[in-house]
Amino acid sequence: MEKKIFSAYFIKSQLVPLYWVLILILGLSVLLTYLYPSNTFMMYLMWIWFWTFGIMKLYNLEDFVKNFSEYDLVSKKYSIYGYAHPFIEIILWFIYIFDTQMMYTMTANIMGIIISGLWIASAYWIVSSWKNISCACMGTYWKLPMTKVTILENTVMLWMILLMILFPSLMMNM
Repeated sequence: MEKKIFSAYFIKSQLVPLYWVLILILGLSVLLTYLYPSNTFMMYLMWIWFWTFGIMKLYNLEDFVKNFSEYDLVSKKYSIYGYAHPFIEIILWFIYIFDTQMMYTMTANIMGIIISGLWIASAYWIVSSWKNISCACMGTYWKLPMTKVTILENTVMLWMILLMILFPSLMMNM
């Protein structure tokens, strides 16, 4: 039974695009850390993560907002947040990659904690209610199901940000 639960949530064929994107983000972060060690792995990971997912949401912004408002707690109430969300992610990318003096990185981390917390709450609400809703984390090009993987992905993001706050040396090697 445990094997079926694992495969039902983590090995769904619909999640393959997400797995590939996560593998590419991880691989590119490792490569950039090796090639340009002035920034740390965590900084590269954060900026590639936010850039990738922010850009993917712009593929079809109208469909993204419609899909996102089906489950996001803030976007349900304020549709303007659905339109702003991809741009907030792109701004976070910009801060993580270009804020070499660390003037705005803590602000970006706090924004990241808030966004990740909202994502976790929204995803948990949908998954625990057994509603069949597509996740808009990668925009609407791929119809990804909202599963426990979504909760895990957002929890990992939250933990990465918390680690960067608790251990600032993880953020920069300059």
